[in-house]
Amino acid sequence: MLVNGFTKGSSMFDVTPVENMFITEYMMRAPGDYVKVYLFLLNICYYPHDDYTTGDVAKELGMDEDDVKKAIIYWAQLSLIEIESRRPFSLRVRNIKQMLQNDAPQKVSMHSNQELVMQIQQSFGGRRLLNAFETQKVLNWADVFKWSPEMIALVVSWCVDKKGARVSVSYIDKVISTMYEREVDSYEKAENYLMESSAWESGATKLLKAFNEGRVATVDEIKMYKKWTDRYEMDEAVIKEARKQTIGISGNKFKYMDGILTNWNKKGIRTYTQIQEHLDSAERLKEIAKIIYGSSVYDEKVENEYTEIRKMGFSHKVLLRVAIALKGDGLKAIADMHKVINKWAADGVTDDDAMMDKLDSIAQNAVAANEMMAAAGEARSANVFEKKAYARWIGEGRSNEEILDAARKAAGAEKKISYINAILSSASGSVKASAKNRADIGIISHDYTDKDYQDILSAMEEM
Repeated sequence: MLVNGFTKGSSMFDVTPVENMFITEYMMRAPGDYVKVYLFLLNICYYPHDDYTTGDVAKELGMDEDDVKKAIIYWAQLSLIEIESRRPFSLRVRNIKQMLQNDAPQKVSMHSNQELVMQIQQSFGGRRLLNAFETQKVLNWADVFKWSPEMIALVVSWCVDKKGARVSVSYIDKVISTMYEREVDSYEKAENYLMESSAWESGATKLLKAFNEGRVATVDEIKMYKKWTDRYEMDEAVIKEARKQTIGISGNKFKYMDGILTNWNKKGIRTYTQIQEHLDSAERLKEIAKIIYGSSVYDEKVENEYTEIRKMGFSHKVLLRVAIALKGDGLKAIADMHKVINKWAADGVTDDDAMMDKLDSIAQNAVAANEMMAAAGEARSANVFEKKAYARWIGEGRSNEEILDAARKAAGAEKKISYINAILSSASGSVKASAKNRADIGIISHDYTDKDYQDILSAMEEM
């Protein structure tokens, strides 16, 4: 080689030219230590040292080596430095005027947002160089969404905290796009949104720990938790109660909880007080279902019927007595119980006291009906049909003694209720006939069976 450069040590007495554009357009906005690194690299360009490493630069400048690396990436991001090779690492310092002439559109846009670029690089820890696609995404956040550099840096830092320094820009873009769609247009709104998002993820992760699953919540799980707290506006206590419902359940407990909470949401359950009322009601309904169906398991139709009955203002204690009383008369479904209560309500039975009086009256009638059947020669309790017949005769103004007298006369009759009715319906109140021809008296002349009479009574009850 003809020329090997300046004589050794001459650099101490020479100058390193610095472009004015660097001073006016770049240096003013850059961190001080980053400027030191740039100037030192520029000096090395004019007076090369083949064996310089980032460690050597850090030692010469009295800086931490990581900060030197961050500075190199910072200037590379602004295109003032060109990284020629990553392994082995080597770089060149670019001439600013030449750079702007050769690739002005891209670099000017980058330069106009260098504050944003700096904040993004700091969020990534200064160890990552964005490619052209990623850079364009960042610029879109500022140019298209009209977000300030501070807002963008806030979201990027949040994403880095959640996913690590290698988080993809595409992920960050999804977060920012979602926030933009939700009209998050200020730094304060962005802070609030991210705080809520952190709470959703934290809440979902706590649930997983409660399920003994030591992992981070998935996107779908976070979305479900967000739905429960954001859209459904449910208290944490309600979610905790739903979690208790998953004990003993295998499979995806999040989805099982989602079904429970969605059902509670339809019922307007939002608070701890409401869920306690609901659970208490569920336990009470199990008691009712056990009486009516013989099992504490019930479906949504049964629950809806019970809810409507409860709206009428009767206490559970009274409703239990109603269920027991009606079950003794052949009650088969809660819907039928609801119909009976509605009928009684139309007759003035609208509170607990009136209902207790009604039940006492039914109990007394049942005892009297048993006595009636005993007088008629039956060694058994009165059935539903016989109880209704007795109650109807009392309702028509017949005395208990009249009914018992008629029952005694029907002792030998095959169709006792029909015969008693014939006696009570006759003008004289008595019928002189043998057991053989008793079927020819009153309604028996139509050859009605006891079943026919039961149907007639039922039809008249429904009028």
